Amino acid sequence: MNKYKKLKIGLFTGFLILSAFFAHDTRSAVNIYPYLMAVDTTSITIMWRTSVAGTSQVDYGLTDSYGTASSSSASVNMHEIVLTGLTENTTYHYKTTTGGDESADYTFKTAPSSGSFTFMIYGDSRSRPAQHTDVITSTLNHNPATFFINVGDMVDLSDDYADWETELFTPLQSYVQNNVLFPTKGNHDVTGTAFEDYLAVPSGGTDSYYSFDYGDAHFTIIDNNISTAVGSAQHTWISNDLASTNKKWKIVAMHSEVYVSRSSSWSDTSKANLEPLFKQYDVDMVFSGHFHAYERSWKDDVLYFVTGGGGAYLYAVNQTPNEYQQYAESTLQFMIITLNSDGTAILNSYNDSDVLIDTLTLPVVVKIEGIKLEGIKMK
Repeated sequence: MNKYKKLKIGLFTGFLILSAFFAHDTRSAVNIYPYLMAVDTTSITIMWRTSVAGTSQVDYGLTDSYGTASSSSASVNMHEIVLTGLTENTTYHYKTTTGGDESADYTFKTAPSSGSFTFMIYGDSRSRPAQHTDVITSTLNHNPATFFINVGDMVDLSDDYADWETELFTPLQSYVQNNVLFPTKGNHDVTGTAFEDYLAVPSGGTDSYYSFDYGDAHFTIIDNNISTAVGSAQHTWISNDLASTNKKWKIVAMHSEVYVSRSSSWSDTSKANLEPLFKQYDVDMVFSGHFHAYERSWKDDVLYFVTGGGGAYLYAVNQTPNEYQQYAESTLQFMIITLNSDGTAILNSYNDSDVLIDTLTLPVVVKIEGIKLEGIKMK
């Protein structure tokens, strides 16, 4: 047995002990407890996985008495139930059942069609489940009970289904049961079909690039693993997607960084293919990972965030100059973002000990020799 496999077995054994801390649901046949995907104003997808094949049922309602059920009679291990006909901006209780084995009671909230909201974003959670758990434990102090985005590299080996259980879903167990996951495909997430098997995304794009609306914001999720060159299918889709929204906020999430303090061919490609679209369509913020650290940059009224501190081994910042950098730190971290309907926003980054390391309030007004200039425009 090679050293790498010994390390992974050691992490798995140790992490089973750590995961007991998060276990609210103790059904022995369940590999992955219920998690939320692809919410909009009137629907949501609920998924879970069992080691023993069985039927699928979700009971849901405005109280823990439920009152409505949606089910499938197919005997499967990977369970996926889509609830429709829901009321927007409403909290529902739900539980899942397979083979007569019921889950605990959880809640989800449907998306609002307009208004202010808060969400969490982070990425590069692969390889070190204990560190990923530390990050998620800190996020619980700011739990928005809405949704979160992982900007990719969710697992180390995407064709190893055990990695998805130990590196992603077990650390997320206490979070993803009442916060909807919107995934981004990283370069570690491309091998095999587990990304598509485990995750559901909104319709309107593909399994790996897509968009969604939430409140007064439009989110565009990009897949840097396939071509974004001018004329490519994805580049055309991105251009059409950004052009067609009239939401106040335009937010992009993808795995590859744009501005970062290291040499990166991924960054060069993003600058060449995507930055012109961000400027043309008045994108407000671009969130990425790939670089295992935190970095904030600003160019042409677009904020660029690298939020790659989700658990993977950290990289040193400032390896090369980044003339647009406003802040950088090599640390495990996550971000809590509040977007307000009046065009103001609060963007906070916290480390894995829940210490605030960077904060930005929009709009920014800067002073140069006593003259006020609008630094980042009011929406």
